[in-house]
Amino acid sequence: MADALVKLLNNNGYQPIFLPRTHVAPPELYSYSKGLRRLVRWGALATNVPDAAKLPHRRGRLAQIEYQETSSKHGEGSLSFLKNALRAIGIEDTPKLDLSFTGGRELSFCFGGVTYDAVDPAELSRVIQHIDTDAFPKEVVEGGNLHIAYEYAFATSLKLQRADRHDFEADISADIGQYVDLGTKAKVAAESKGVVSFTGTAADVAAFAFKAGRLELQDKTWRFYPEEIQKGPMRGPTQAPPAIQPGVVFLFDQEGKEGTLPPH
Repeated sequence: MADALVKLLNNNGYQPIFLPRTHVAPPELYSYSKGLRRLVRWGALATNVPDAAKLPHRRGRLAQIEYQETSSKHGEGSLSFLKNALRAIGIEDTPKLDLSFTGGRELSFCFGGVTYDAVDPAELSRVIQHIDTDAFPKEVVEGGNLHIAYEYAFATSLKLQRADRHDFEADISADIGQYVDLGTKAKVAAESKGVVSFTGTAADVAAFAFKAGRLELQDKTWRFYPEEIQKGPMRGPTQAPPAIQPGVVFLFDQEGKEGTLPPH
C-alpha cells in the first residue's frame, strides 16, 4: 500500500520521502548514481553556488492532504496505508494498530499541520548560472544527472475517521490503548467518537515530501526544469529517473543515505 501514499502525494505535486528527514531546507543538490541506481544527496546548493544562500524563501501552510481508502473486509489496505502514513510524519514504532473499532470499510486519512519551505524556480534559474561543477564527476554533469530540490513539505499530524463521517463502531475514548500503541515517540488521541489523531513528539519536524527538478547544460547555459529530470521516455538503467515518478519511493535510512524502492 506504499503505492497509495506515493500516488496521493504525486497527485499533489510531491514525491514522498521515507524515512522523513529533519534539518533539510531548499535548495539542495542531488545527483543520480548510475552504478548505485539511486539518488544521492549532496547537500545545500549554496555550497556550490554561494548566492543560493540569499534566495528568498516562501514558507506557509498547505491545504490538508486527504486520502480515502476502501479496504478489504479484514482492513489490510487501510492498516497498510496507516503504517506508511505514520512513517511519513516520523512515527516508526507502532507496536499495536488495530482498526477493528472503526466498523467501516472506507476510511479517511488526513495529514494535518502541513507546511512548506520553498524557493522559486525562476530564482534558481538565475543563480545556477554560477554553479561550480568541479566537485561533481563529469558524467553527472554532462549526463543530466544533477537535480535541485526546491521545495520540502512537512506534516505534524495524521487524522483518521470514517469516510462517511459517522462515529466509530466502538467508543474508544476511554481506552484507546486497547487498539493503538505507538510507543514512546508519538501520541494518539480520540478527539471525538469518530476521529483519532496521531502526532509525533519529536522536537524537529521532518520533511516528508519534496519537489525537485532537472539541471541541463545547453550551449554553456544552465537550464532548470521543475518536476522533470530528462526529456522523453526512459531508455534503461543508465538514464536518470524523473524526480516525480509515480510508484517510486525515495528512501532515507537512519544514517541519512538515500535510495529508491522499485515501482510496484
